[in-house]
Amino acid sequence: MASDPALATLATTIASGTFDGNISWDDIRAFMAVAVHGSLNRAGAALGESQPTIGRRITRLEKALGIALLRRGVNAVTLTEAGQALLRATAPMANAAREIDAVATAHRQRSDAPIRMTATSSVSMFLSRHLPALRAASDPREVLILPSRRVFNLEIGEADIALRMRSLATTKGMLVQKLGTVAFAIYGIAADEGLPMIMPSNQSAVSSSYIIAKKVIATRPVGPEIDEMHLRYQAIRSGVGIGFLPCFVANADPDLQRVYSDPAFEVRDDLYLVRHERTKSDPSIDALATAIVKLFRLNRLLLGGNAG
Repeated sequence: MASDPALATLATTIASGTFDGNISWDDIRAFMAVAVHGSLNRAGAALGESQPTIGRRITRLEKALGIALLRRGVNAVTLTEAGQALLRATAPMANAAREIDAVATAHRQRSDAPIRMTATSSVSMFLSRHLPALRAASDPREVLILPSRRVFNLEIGEADIALRMRSLATTKGMLVQKLGTVAFAIYGIAADEGLPMIMPSNQSAVSSSYIIAKKVIATRPVGPEIDEMHLRYQAIRSGVGIGFLPCFVANADPDLQRVYSDPAFEVRDDLYLVRHERTKSDPSIDALATAIVKLFRLNRLLLGGNAG
């Protein structure tokens, strides 16, 4: 960035927090809206304020900072270099404001909102098979299953309950219960005949499934990369290749057989139920969590690959 006394003044002002006037969040918000929309009119429409009000807010902010932030044209405005610097400096404020709103929403009582559960696609399939019992436990609230590998942020309310595998980072305010173990093995159709290995594409190179898959392709051709479990299941049933499936799914399918009986070709993942401690005060979420724990305990042999 070019050296400019005005920018140096702005940097000092932001760092010290000393202004010639009172800085209002509403004025900062108006400035960011103008930067995004490119005009006072459009910024006003986005914020539900008139163009003169937005103009007054910008003028007040410029006076407080002692720096021109906008170049005003006939039909649009652009940021000065100082305005661009201020926009970068205020971006964390906007992110913080969004997070504050998300946290407030998460902590607000929502007696009629669905309870959102997130889990991998394989665990989501198991949950969906028992959805009537889970809905009965959460009554009167509905249950919404969110199949995803992404780690949802429970603190800000992206989900109410998360079913997660493997190790868990300890986070203050989280309640964690171990549900059991889910077993995965390599399956194929009965007439195997050297079918290729369907590879995981988004697995870590140090994950157990990836390491085992690499061993398999030393003696077999490489098949397609299919990460979504339900798509991999259909591909394996159609004879496209062999691949990892949850044992509770594949053991119940008469068209499939386990390709390797050696336990060295099996993956076993511990499964945990995670929720924020504030959900203890929500009867529906608390009842649903209790029902999930009971469900997995009753089906521990099936999920562990020992029955089905």
